[in-house]
Amino acid sequence: MNKKLGVLGLFLLGFLAMGMVQATNIHNCTVLTGNGVTWNLTSDIVNSTNATCMIFNGNNAVLNCNGYTIDGVGTGGSKGIATYANSSNDTINGCGVSSDWATGVSIISNNNHIADSLISGEDCLVTTAVTNLTIDDTELTGCTGTGFIMIGLAGTNAFTNLEIDARTPAAIACVTGNACSFNMVDGTVYGTIAYAAVTTGTANLQDSYYNKSRVTNGNVVSGAVINYKWTTDIKVVDGKSGNAISGANVTYYTAADSFYGLTNAAGYVASHVVTAQKLVNSTKTYDYMPATLTASKTGTNYVAYSGTHTFDGSATDTISLYYPSTSTYFDVFIDNLFGILFGLLVLAVIIIFVAMYIKEMKQL
Repeated sequence: MNKKLGVLGLFLLGFLAMGMVQATNIHNCTVLTGNGVTWNLTSDIVNSTNATCMIFNGNNAVLNCNGYTIDGVGTGGSKGIATYANSSNDTINGCGVSSDWATGVSIISNNNHIADSLISGEDCLVTTAVTNLTIDDTELTGCTGTGFIMIGLAGTNAFTNLEIDARTPAAIACVTGNACSFNMVDGTVYGTIAYAAVTTGTANLQDSYYNKSRVTNGNVVSGAVINYKWTTDIKVVDGKSGNAISGANVTYYTAADSFYGLTNAAGYVASHVVTAQKLVNSTKTYDYMPATLTASKTGTNYVAYSGTHTFDGSATDTISLYYPSTSTYFDVFIDNLFGILFGLLVLAVIIIFVAMYIKEMKQL
């Protein structure tokens, strides 16, 4: 029995040791070779003269920079972080990449993830023939060239809470002759969206601030489309008391979207993504705002509301319903008189039955 326990213990120690090997501390530029390895940067890298500082050469690897910065010397063609084409499912996490690189981060493999990072460079981020890239809570800033260059980007790409600040020549660019799919939610873009002579492509900006007053400031040709979208946040309240109205009928419609729903107990109707603007081929602009918004409450004297709203994510769109101006609280009382009388009748019946029961009990 003791021998079996000893063997089991050695097995567990060996298993733990294997797990420990998978986490490696580094403090210099490194070729990140190996599958499933986590690489932990333990200090800033200053004035690196490497052509590329961090190179992924394995699958399911993680580079945790722990907030440290990878710095270069401004050499032409240099890269702060890059993936090899034969690597995939890799993660760049918590990394600072300085502006002293020709390209801050270069991605040429599929199914990768960038999170909680601050990336600079002449061109901050460049993807080449990439499928399925996700980015969370990351800034592309200090880019002296373009913020995000797509030399092909396909598949399911999701960029959440991404901020891009690159005003010359462009914040987001799809290179001529490529197909690009850019999908941002809760992000910020400072600069131009340039889809020049692409084969096919879309740029979807949902609940994201774009410093241009209209998407027409982008340069889009050859079948590419920019969609500017917002998630609705609609609430219906009593115009006099400010109390939420539940069960109100809410509709909105534009040339691109339509929606119908009932408000919940808090007065809100289920959210919906609405297209505010669309730009096609640089010459066709569709402006779907303002939207027509209606609200009503069946079975009441509330006056139905109809008006126009421009959804822009800046605040809740609150609709106030009012009783007619000639209406008084006496009218409201009359509206509910039947319910009040019915309640009194039920109460009277209960009192009569209780009295009869008490009388019979006394006779016993």
